[in-house]
Parts: sequence; structure tokens; C-alpha cells
Amino acid sequence: MAGKVQTVLGPVNPDTLGVTFTHEHLLHELPLEVFRHPLPGNIPPFQGDPFSLQNLGWLRQYPYCFDINNIYTDESVRKAMVEEMHFFKTLGGGTIVDNGSVGLRAKDQAQFLTSLSKETGVNVITGTGFYVTFAQTQSVLNMKVEDMAAKMREDLLVGIDGTDVKCGVIGEVGCSWPLADFERKSLISSAIVQAETHCPVIIHPGRDKKSPEEIFRVFQEAGGKLEKTVMSHLERTLHTKEDLAEFASMGSYCEFDLFGIEVSHYQHNEDIDMPSDAQRVERLYHLIQQGFGDKIVIGHDIHTKHRLMKFGGHGFSHIIANVLPKMRKRGFSENDIKKILIDNPKKWLTFDAWTFVLQLVQSWKANINFQSMAENRKKVEAVLKEFILSNDVLLKVSALLLQEFNNGLGANTHQTATVKMFPTFVRDVPDGSEKGKFLALDLGGTNFRVLSIDLDGDQFNMMNEIYEIPQSIMLGSGEQLFDHIAECLSHYLEQLGLTHRTLPLGFTFSFPCIQKGLTSALLVGWTKGFNCSGVQGEDVVQLLRAAVKRRKNVDIDVVAIVNDTTGTLMSCAHKNKECRVGLIVGTGTNACYMERLENVETWTGDHNPPKQVIINTEWGAFGDNRCLDFLRTSFDHQIDEVSLNKGKQLFEKMISGMYMGEIVRRVLVKLADDGILFKGKLSEKFKTPYAFKTKYVSNVESDPKHKMNETMTVLQKMGITDASQEDCEILKLVCATVSTRAAHLVSAAVATILNKIKRSYTTVGVDGSVYRYHPHFKELMEKKIEELTDPNYKFDLMLSEDGSGRGAALVAAVAVRSAK
Repeated sequence: MAGKVQTVLGPVNPDTLGVTFTHEHLLHELPLEVFRHPLPGNIPPFQGDPFSLQNLGWLRQYPYCFDINNIYTDESVRKAMVEEMHFFKTLGGGTIVDNGSVGLRAKDQAQFLTSLSKETGVNVITGTGFYVTFAQTQSVLNMKVEDMAAKMREDLLVGIDGTDVKCGVIGEVGCSWPLADFERKSLISSAIVQAETHCPVIIHPGRDKKSPEEIFRVFQEAGGKLEKTVMSHLERTLHTKEDLAEFASMGSYCEFDLFGIEVSHYQHNEDIDMPSDAQRVERLYHLIQQGFGDKIVIGHDIHTKHRLMKFGGHGFSHIIANVLPKMRKRGFSENDIKKILIDNPKKWLTFDAWTFVLQLVQSWKANINFQSMAENRKKVEAVLKEFILSNDVLLKVSALLLQEFNNGLGANTHQTATVKMFPTFVRDVPDGSEKGKFLALDLGGTNFRVLSIDLDGDQFNMMNEIYEIPQSIMLGSGEQLFDHIAECLSHYLEQLGLTHRTLPLGFTFSFPCIQKGLTSALLVGWTKGFNCSGVQGEDVVQLLRAAVKRRKNVDIDVVAIVNDTTGTLMSCAHKNKECRVGLIVGTGTNACYMERLENVETWTGDHNPPKQVIINTEWGAFGDNRCLDFLRTSFDHQIDEVSLNKGKQLFEKMISGMYMGEIVRRVLVKLADDGILFKGKLSEKFKTPYAFKTKYVSNVESDPKHKMNETMTVLQKMGITDASQEDCEILKLVCATVSTRAAHLVSAAVATILNKIKRSYTTVGVDGSVYRYHPHFKELMEKKIEELTDPNYKFDLMLSEDGSGRGAALVAAVAVRSAK
């Protein structure tokens, strides 16, 4: 099944799907009492056929008041469906996803859908899973999670209800608000099966804007993958563009599936005003403008007779015939439309690695040898022992770091200090009065961003564009780098029609710098794989200004240069006034915090209030004076030996995402060389430095205990196709050990800051891919920081919302505010 889409007629090549509507009902047998609503008291009873012209207006207003409209399995519906699918095919339609989960599924659903697909030539994909609580029988409600998962596996792998017709999707998974216990079980079991099979999932949320987030919390905790999941009915769930964009950033597909409903009155929840098709189109366009065009799918969710053409409705061809012309008039490109109708559904519906999972399950059964597993485990633990740090060791690390902090802040010791403790010249956090339009540049990795931000107190509207930095530029000259940045900035401003304006710009430059002022920073040295010539010791703001000036078509007003830690602190402080620490655990690691001026002997600015300044610690260089050699492992020495900056950033090399995956790979290579892992045989990928990506560590760690689905997928990507259960368990142990050490080292460093600033309560703003995507990193940090911090100093960890972009703009805004 890998690389295929499962239809009711069998697996097909994804490229054959064509135009696909992802949320429809070709047949359903939902209990009538679930739908039934009484007519309002001021409406007289209908006379004659509800589908007559005299009644059709009322029927559209109150569709759920008539059982005849909600019976969706009778012969008239079946005949109408054949006509609908022929017309859909004629207009260029290709595929319908029938959301036929338990609670909706008709007794002969499989047979009918198979016949319909054969007769009309339309691809039909049907669903498994479980609809909402009130649609279920008592026996279904009594099912346990494992029973529900088994039912879904049967539908996906064997066939529906004793047939050989297989489901190609889990959904729609029905949820209410608040989430019922049965629905919680349904989400958990769906996540388990999705993790095993990599199948697509579609979820029906409750009718409250808090419902999607709660659903995803439960779903992800059980192992569900948002990148293979659709959240449906968003037009009746999230009602502002801001809420939609925020939700889209979570990573799932966003479904608008009520096209054709033009009546604002919504019988299921009269507090909700149902949007029109024009409003749906407007919201789709907003998401595309925000960069989420590859996460949109659409449909009609037709489930009552009156919406079929035979009974006076638009039918399943409404989007093709009526909505697409409107989309084109509203600015959608043909590429936008192709993504929504073809590319996005195809990507979502394609099974990625089902065959591999099934093969690996069989190989497990053939390869388990419990005695050798126990012996090998001891050998593995012996190798990993040096990664395990006791609290005594971590307290020693903290004491050493505090000494390095003081050296960096001291006038007489700063020059030779390894942890430089640079003042950032940022003296205050946002107070809510900041207003205006700002630009931001964010440079700190292999991509960089240009952003435009409209700020009005707590209101924040942001647009951005991501640009790649080729390897040749990362290792080229400084002039090449800044010319590339200026070119992309010019391109962005031209797109937004802003070339005629000189807006305040905040520049996030996430490399070690000595700041001479808020708009002046000298590069100390490159990190994160950069090594551009002619920049070290130079003012990067002046280099940026010179590159922009060479282009002659745009101008900028750099009012602040910050690094990503300062941006993270400012971004979180905008929402939480107790935030005084910014932390990055991503490609690199670093932290900043608000320090009293009296402790900063290197301060060269004024001593006016506020008598404080954010200090950029640059703690990645902690240990460069060899004070941490007592805890560095042989693998750490190997990493450093072949790095671009040998002997530098030694603390960072034990923690950050740039190196974590490579540390894991080197441990695994040793275990294989010792005959403990993979029967002593390594794939070419495993022999390749940095081929084991740090994101693989997070993937492996996301597997629940005793589950190996993500672990097996990672091994497949690394070229291992015959792994045993023992191999998988060893990989999980290595990933857990290496990432736990990283979390504990960061925790010791954060505890050092909290103990130093002595605040009764401090919020620590955190960002970075390792912290954000590793499933246990936050929990590991919270527990360890608490153990290492004075109990009088309370704290919490707050995930930053785009600190490097939003934060730079906020620094610029505070600078403009302070200058008035």
C-alpha cells in the first residue's frame, strides 16, 4: 500500500484522483432522532410535498424538521446518487471521500459504494472510525479503546462488515463539545491506528471554537499525526480570520466543507451564523495569503435530500460549477485552485508506509531472542552510562556556569571569559502601548524570513515570506550573504507595495555579537554551519544597510538588532508580563535574561531608568575553556573533532538540534560495530555523517511505550528494512538517553539564571525546534529545573509564538516608543 490511495475498488495511484472533495456522504443511516428538530411555533405545518416549490424555501431554512428529508438510504437517494456522480464526472470531478464511520454507515454501504464507483467511474474512498456519541448504540459505547482500534484495523486492512471492500480513511471521527468520554476513546484509538498505518484521518469537531485545540491535544498525546489529519467544518467552528490562521499554524489540513449552504440560520446551534459561500471564499483566500495554501481542502458535506439536485439543491458539482468562477474572480491563481482540489487531497489520502509496517511486524516475530536481548541491554547501558548526569553533576555544572556568567559581566574578566554576557541595549519589555507598522528580518539558520507586522497594543497582525539561503552563500563572502538578503527584502516589499515607505525594522541576527548599541553589533564568530568571509568583527547592521543601498530601489530604518533569544523574551513578555528569560533550544542553544545594571560592569550606556538591560549570555560557548571536560563523552569529542568550529561552542554541541541526531548516529554506529545492533550490519545512510536527523530523535521519542511505529518508519528512512524488536528498543533507548541529557543540561543552565535573578516568579519564554517538537523535552525540563532551583523562586515555561520574527518587531516597537 505504500504510495497508494485505498478506494472501494482497491488501491490506486494518487495521480489518478483528480479533483477531490474530502467531506461528502453518498449514503448514511444516522438515526433520525439525532437530526430531528421541531418547527418553530410561529411556522404553520407544511402542506403537501416538502420538496415542492411552495415549501422549498422553508425546507432550506429548517432542513432538520422533516424526517423525509433526513432519510438518506431510500431508493430515491440511491438513484439520485448515480445521476449526481455522472454529472460530477462530466464536469471534471474525480474523487469523493465518503465519511462513512460507525454511527453513519448504512448496512449495505460497501456494496452500494462499490456499485456506484463502477457505474460512474468516480473514485470513492470510504471511512472507518466512530461518529459522535449520540449516534451510537449502547454496545458500541461500551467498546474499549483496543476494541475500537481493532475494528478500524479490520476496516482498513481486511474489509468492511465481512466484505473485501477496504476503507481508505479514518473518519469522520465525531466529537462534541465538551468532549464526551466515548469520543475521547474514539480519538485515542484513531491516533493509535493512524500511527501504525500512516493512514489519513478526518475529524468532526464540536460546535465551539475551543473544540479543535482540545481534540488535537488528546489526539497528539495518543500518537496522532496532524500532518495526516483533516479538521472539518471550520466555517461553523472558527469564525475569525485570526482564529483560522492561528489554527492553521498547528499543521493539520483545514477543511471548509459546507459549500452550497447559503442560509445563515444554523439549526444545530442558533448562536452560530452560517457563512455564505462568498465568505468561505474570502476566508480561504486569507489562509492562502498567510501561507497556508498547501493545507486547505474543501467539500459540500451533503447529507440531506434537499441538497441533491433531484430535490432542488446544488448537488456535488456546485463547487466546480459555481464556486470556482468566484474564486478566480477573487484573486485565486490556478495553482491555488489546483492545490486545494487536487494536490492537497492527494497528499493527505496517500498511505506512506503501510507495507513496511506489516513487513516489520512479521520480522519482529521471527527475530525475538529474549536471552540475548537482556545481555545486549547491559552492553548498551554501559555505552550510554556516560550520558546520564546526576543532580550532583548538574549542580556542579550550574556553579561553573554562574562563575562564567560573573566573568562575562566583569570589567576585568570579560575579555577572557568564554560566556560573553553581551548587553543587548534592550532595556524594557512591551507595556501594551506600542502601535504602528514594522518590518522584521530573521536570520539564524538555513532559511531566513522577511516579515511585516501591524501592531496596536495587544492586537498583532503579521505576514511573512520564507527565503532559502543556499549552501554556497552560507560559505561564501559576507557581501554575497547580505546582497542575497537585500534582494529578498526588495522582492518582499515589492509584493506588498511597500517600496515607497521607510518602515522601522527589527533585525534578528542569531549569531554571537558584541553590541555597541541598539543598532550596532559586531559579529564575534559564525555558528550553525555559516562561515561567510569578511564579516567577523564587522558591524552587521552596516553590512545590511550597504547591501540595501546597493540595490537603490528600497530603503530601511534599522532601529534594533537582536538575537533570537531576545526576540523570544520580548514575544512572550508581550503576552505575559512576568517573562524575564528567553531561551532557544533548536539548531543552536542560547539564553538571555533581564539583569540589573549594577551587576553589568561592561555597560557603556546611560544609567537612566529603567536600570536594567537584557543580557545575551551566549552560553553555547560554555566549556570552551575545558571546564566541562569532566562530563563530555567520547562521542562529544568525535563531534567536535570534525566540526567547522573545532573547540568552540562545546556546551551547544551537547544539546542543540544541529548535533543531537549526529550524536545518536555515532552511538548507534558503535553499537552496530560491536555486534549489538542490526546484526552488526549498517546501511549506507547510517554510515553517512549527519544523515540521522535530529527530528528523527523526536519522531522515535513520540512512540508510546511498547509501540514502535515511528521508530520503524525512521529505520526505513535510514535504509534498515529488517530490524528486530530489540533493534527498535535499543534505538528508542539511545534517543531517550541523548535527548534527556540535553534537556538536563539546559535545565541546569536555566536554574542558574533563576537562582541568580532571585525573582519570586519568572516566566521563561522558550522557542526552538528541539523544545517545540520533542514530545518530552518540556516535561523533562520542568521537573529538572524544579529540582535544581531554590524553592522560593517559582517559574513556568512558555512556548514562544514566533519570537525571532514577532520579537524583533516588538523590540523595534519598544525602541520607537522609548524614543518619543
